[in-house]
Amino acid sequence: MDIGGNVGEFQLDNIKGPGTLTEAHEFGHSLGLKHPERDLRGKGQPNIMAPRGTFVDKSYQYNPQAKPSSKGGTLDPAKRKVTQKDIDQLNINK
Repeated sequence: MDIGGNVGEFQLDNIKGPGTLTEAHEFGHSLGLKHPERDLRGKGQPNIMAPRGTFVDKSYQYNPQAKPSSKGGTLDPAKRKVTQKDIDQLNINK
């Protein structure tokens, strides 16, 4: 899909199963949203546009006990959420 000047792609392996938020992330791309920086440690709740492999606070990792960049030490995509920042970046007030 390509609606807002950015491209998103649905991969079946990433959207199978309950609780996936990948669809919302990819739809965000279709609205023109981009990935934020790749190191969100200390910034709390990862927004919906945070990509897989992003460094986040331990509670948002696949494995909260894992060291960053080790297996399980990056963003668990099921723990990202639509935040006010995502909504603001849509510029729907314009």
